[in-house]
Amino acid sequence: MAAHELRTPLTVVTGYMSMLRDGSFGPAPLEWKHPVEMLDAKAAELGRLVEDLLLAARLDTGRLPVHKERIDLAVAAQAAVTRARPRAELLAADLELEATEGLLVDADRDYLARILDNLVNNALTYSRGTAELRVRVLRRNEGPAVEVEDQGRGIPPVLAARIFERFFRIDEEGYPQQPGTGLGLYISRELAVRQDARLWLDWSELGQGSRFVIAFPEPGA
Repeated sequence: MAAHELRTPLTVVTGYMSMLRDGSFGPAPLEWKHPVEMLDAKAAELGRLVEDLLLAARLDTGRLPVHKERIDLAVAAQAAVTRARPRAELLAADLELEATEGLLVDADRDYLARILDNLVNNALTYSRGTAELRVRVLRRNEGPAVEVEDQGRGIPPVLAARIFERFFRIDEEGYPQQPGTGLGLYISRELAVRQDARLWLDWSELGQGSRFVIAFPEPGA
């Protein structure tokens, strides 16, 4: 209910921000450029938080339809990398895709995109210095899969089992305090389960990085 109530005023705010950007109220002073960009970014951030809360609520109630279709994992991963490219460039991050083409899965296109976006953006957020990320599409023992690996801070072993909990966030020295609800990985795993897929932390070492994997059963299995 709270998320739905937030959505209406947020829509008004983003609407007026769009009008400011496109000059609907006349030419904006040059000194407005940075404040308008900052407000726009924060409104978008709030929008993502609201959508996370709404999606988590739908997951809790079980009222979340899944529309599977045959998808090429390489194409889905390439789209995720393309969406993340502007942020990666802003952070001077090295973001690379290594893909085996022709690995098909039965998945919900929108939910798969959301999972991949969460994994890639988490990797960018918790990297150190010049971020190095690798997104790999390959066949593993578990089936057709996408790996997202970074060379960032890694996850403390005592917390590794909790990172998929709802609202859980790592609050340790050396970790940047980022805006968010702590719902990203929880939502991602729940969306994976609803597509008969698996999402897990495959490897992590403090100071070395982490690797997350989402794997699907063979199509038609």
